[in-house]
Amino acid sequence: NIKKLMETRNNLENINHLINQNDKDIYNYIDSFLEKESNQIFKNKYDVAIYTVGLSIYPILLSLSTIKPKKEIVLLCSEKSLPYGEIIKTYAFKLGYNQDQIKIVSQIKESDTASIYKVMEEVIKEYSNEIIAIDITGGKKPTIAAGFLGATLFEIKNTIHILYMDFLEYKNDNPIYGSEYLVKLINPSELFSALDFKVLQGLYKSHQYRAARRMSKIIKNNLEQLKASEIYDVTMQINQLEKIYAEATTDIENASS
Repeated sequence: NIKKLMETRNNLENINHLINQNDKDIYNYIDSFLEKESNQIFKNKYDVAIYTVGLSIYPILLSLSTIKPKKEIVLLCSEKSLPYGEIIKTYAFKLGYNQDQIKIVSQIKESDTASIYKVMEEVIKEYSNEIIAIDITGGKKPTIAAGFLGATLFEIKNTIHILYMDFLEYKNDNPIYGSEYLVKLINPSELFSALDFKVLQGLYKSHQYRAARRMSKIIKNNLEQLKASEIYDVTMQINQLEKIYAEATTDIENASS
């Protein structure tokens, strides 16, 4: 009964009732999502799942049911979204998780990227060397920015995937329930990390042209492998690195003459 689910989606008391009473409509809705072939790649893959909890609960229920992280679920909630986090926690118990495996971080300032990132950084550090999923579906723009920043800066020690729940179908600009699919977004570190590019800029500005040329070539080779997958268009980044390589080569030649 899609209509019932749509009418219930913003009513916390009703959603809680559906979950606790094992309502057939909400669980059939979740099961139909789990059966989609495109979602199979996310199963049994992650040790920890971090969720930015907003005011829409269904996408997180679908994502959590699919991912089912092996070790822990972390829910980042603002004061406003904390009641939604509590319901997700109730659902996680239904999935078989215990109290120690579910962590709710409350009082997130949802409009402050820096404070959100600080919390996310602490979580990522706690699970060093684990495979982590950060689902940003429920977040506002500052939260999303914090997710990308955390994934970029900590990719060296962790495997971090940024996930998002999207819809295939819309009607009158409203998403159609049942058309959801989970997608892995590009982690900026797969192109070149913010730190790598800062280092490259620093080498060039300090006139270490040979080191800058060598580093730009390494990053460019990585990007070309990514481009070959035909998933991402990184032409602009490759062109930028080629320009840096050429300028560094010219500067080396000028310094030698």
